[in-house]
Formats: sequence, structure tokens, C-alpha cells
Amino acid sequence: MSSTRADDKILGFEYQFYYYLLEMLKLNADEKVGFEVKDDVHIEDNKTLSLIQLKHTRQTNQYGNPKNLTTSDIDLWKTLSNWVDVINLEVDKSNFITNTNFVFITNKAESEKHLFLNALKDLKDNQDIVSFRNKISDYINSLEADNTNKDYIENLITLENLLLKTFVLKIEFIFDLNDIIGVVKQEIQFGRSIKIGRVSKVFHELTGLYKEKFFEIVKDKKDFEITRDKFYTDTLMIFQNAKSERLPFVTNIEKKNNESILNHTFAKQLLDIGFDKEKVFDADYYKLAIETNLNTFLQDGEISENDKNLLDTNSITSWDEEFQDIYLEDTNRNDLNAKKLYLNVLKKDLDLAGQKIEWKEATKGQFIKMSDISKIGWKYTWKEEYSDEI
Repeated sequence: MSSTRADDKILGFEYQFYYYLLEMLKLNADEKVGFEVKDDVHIEDNKTLSLIQLKHTRQTNQYGNPKNLTTSDIDLWKTLSNWVDVINLEVDKSNFITNTNFVFITNKAESEKHLFLNALKDLKDNQDIVSFRNKISDYINSLEADNTNKDYIENLITLENLLLKTFVLKIEFIFDLNDIIGVVKQEIQFGRSIKIGRVSKVFHELTGLYKEKFFEIVKDKKDFEITRDKFYTDTLMIFQNAKSERLPFVTNIEKKNNESILNHTFAKQLLDIGFDKEKVFDADYYKLAIETNLNTFLQDGEISENDKNLLDTNSITSWDEEFQDIYLEDTNRNDLNAKKLYLNVLKKDLDLAGQKIEWKEATKGQFIKMSDISKIGWKYTWKEEYSDEI
């Protein structure tokens, strides 16, 4: 049971955090957004305040969707009571309510039978606050004395009629907000004009940035509020890099020193001309560098199959130019010159999708990759010796 409660708290915090990130992305001029300062999340400018309560549940219905918000749920009643407490702290309660938005957000579905929601719909139609109050009072009277909701609901109707009416009519509801991460990613993509293939990278960079900031702020017992200008400064390079036309090469490739690599065609080619296995392991790392990035670029739509095929073609052409120079004379057809060919080719530059590949390990890897599929080789007789390797 305690593990379940801990999981619920963690998910509830994450739900609030990602919604907070969403609001940071949508900040307007002169606005600031706070996290667990005036409410779960609040948005404020020089005229208005939005108090936002977020409630997340892991409980599901028979179809696997989050359950409905029911009348007996504590979530809404407790929130309403907390908002009443905030209102009662104000000297000019009417003015405060008028200039405040009260927003209740949940991944639960809206229930057609929720007493408060139905009473609120009727109030919007008939503007009869006495009828509204009577419905709430009748429900209170139906509850057992020890019902947890009883005190919360009674606190709600301590507001006098005009204030109560103004308050409940200012409440906004957002139901079924379940895929909050998906909503944040959509805002990154469409709100910030980020290519779909780079959205996840931006999302993770933003998350990492503000999770770290949260840790420092919570540790120092400070409030977390941020303006649009501060968010812009914090995230400028993240969005600039994401919008750059430069291909976003991933460079944290893990080098593998696995003996099975020595059975690969590219490895045999290198071993046969006198390179040791450490050089082979280096070459394998280069090959992984280009293969990993090409696969990611294709998947993310950064390049097309035509771009990849053109890279293959151009790498063969670059290799062939060096091959012809090295083996111009029959006397040059030895392993020493094969080594020289290999080292010279790996110094060459290549373009991908119209731009120079700036990461040299990836360029080297492209030539290694082509040798692994027997499209190029280092010995003069490479074609006869390795053409059957694949």
C-alpha cells in the first residue's frame, strides 16, 4: 500500500511538472508562471492571476481509461475549499475573485452525475445562486458526520451568495488531460516550429534543465517562478540548436572491444594489411558512429534514403581517386601502400544532405562501413579476396 501511495505521489508531481513546462512554453509578455507557490501552478501578469490545481489518477475503468471524477471524490471538494481559504485571506474578496481564474485540471473523465458540475451547469443557465446553494446543502446533509468531504463542502458555502456565485462561475475545468507529455511535445513542435525528429531531444533537454533547477531551488527552500524573458534566456541555445540546419550528430557512442568484431569483413581487411586488433576496434567505433547517426537521421526525417545513397556513392568515388593514385605503378601494389591508402582515405571529407560531415569519426566510419560491405578495399587485390565476404 505504501509503495502505491509513493508511486501516486511521484506521478502526481510529474503530472504537475509537465503541465508547468507546458505553461512555460506558452508564456506571454509580462507573464510569469510559478510552481507550488500560490497553487500547484499559477500564472500571473499585472492584471490577472490563474490558480491551477492538477489531479492525476492511476485508477482506470473497465476500458483501461482513467476513471471518472465522481461526486464522492475528494479531489474537487478539497480544491474548492482551498480556494475559498485563499479568497478569505483577501481584504477585497470580490475584486480578487473577479481578477482570478480558478482552473481544475485532471486526467479523469467528466462525470454526467457529478453533483457540483451539474449544479454549476444549472447556475450558468438560470443564474439562481440560492438554488445552487440548496443543492450543495442537501448533499452535505446526506453525508455521514465523519465523511472527509463534509468539512470541505461546508467551507465552500460559507461564502455569501454574491461572492459564491462570482467564484463558482469563474471556475474552469479541463478533463481527460492524460497524455500531458504528448501535449508538451505538440507545443514544442507547433508552438516553437521544431522539426518532428528533434522534438524529443528538445523535450528531454528542457526536462533535464528544469529538473536540475527544481532540485537546487527546493534544496535552498526558495519559490520557483519564471518569466517569459527568463525562460527565453534559459532555453535559447536549446531551441537555436534544434532549429539549426546542421545535422544533430550524436557523439556519445560506446566503443566495443569485442573479439567477435575481428570476424567482420572490414576487420579482416585491416588485419590482412598489418593493423593490430586495437586499430580494428577503433575502426569499429568509427563505423558505429556513422551507422547510429544515419539510422537516427532516417528515422527522424533529417535525411532521405536518397541522401544516404548519395553519401555511399560519393564515398566510393573519393576512395577510388585515392586508390588510383596509390596503385599507379605495379610496384606499388603492396601492404605498405594498402596501409597508406587506408590512412589517406580516412582523412577525406564527405557531405551528407548538402552539408559537410563535421564529426571526423563519422566520416571515417562511412569508409569503414563501405569496406565492410565490400564496396571498397585497401589491398590492390581486395575485390578478388573479399567480394564473397557478404
